[in-house]
Amino acid sequence: MTGSVGHVDPEQLFGVGVRNARQSRGWSQEALAAELAKVGINVGGQSGVARIERGERPTRLNEVVAIADFLDIDLNLDLGAYGQAARRSEGEELQAALRDVTEQLTRVEKELDLRRAHVQAAKATLDEAEREMTELALRRRELQRAHAHLSASLAAAADARMRAEMLLKEIDGE
Repeated sequence: MTGSVGHVDPEQLFGVGVRNARQSRGWSQEALAAELAKVGINVGGQSGVARIERGERPTRLNEVVAIADFLDIDLNLDLGAYGQAARRSEGEELQAALRDVTEQLTRVEKELDLRRAHVQAAKATLDEAEREMTELALRRRELQRAHAHLSASLAAAADARMRAEMLLKEIDGE
C-alpha cells in the first residue's frame, strides 16, 4: 500500500475500505455505482468502482463523501495519522534497507576475508615452490658438474686402459 518508497497512498487505503464495506453489506460494484448515480455521482459504473477499490482512480472529495455515506464509512480522517504512518513506514523501510545492506556488507566482508586467506595460502605455496625450484637449480648445477667430472674421469680411464692394452701388446709382441 505504498505508492512510492515510504509513502502511504490514501487512495489505496480508501479503496480497501470501500471494498471491505461494500462486501460486508453484500453489495456488488454495479449496485454501488447505481446508488451513486442516483445522487448525481458518476464514477464510471462497475469498472470505476473497481478502479477506486484498487486505488487506481483518483477519487474526488464529493465522491468520497457520497461513497462513505452509502457504505457508512467513518470519514473522521486524521490527516496527521497518514503523515505519521508515512514517516513510520518510511523509517521502517529505511531500517529494513539498512539491515539488508548491513547483511550484504557482512557477507561481502566474509567473502573478502576468505579470499584473502586463499591468496595468502597461494602466496605461501608459491614462495615454497620458488624455494624448491632454487634448490633444484642448485642441485642440477652440482649434478652437471659431477657429470662433467665423471665424464672426464671416464675418458681418462678409457685412455689409460687403451695405453695399457697397447703396452701389453708391445710386451707380448716383442
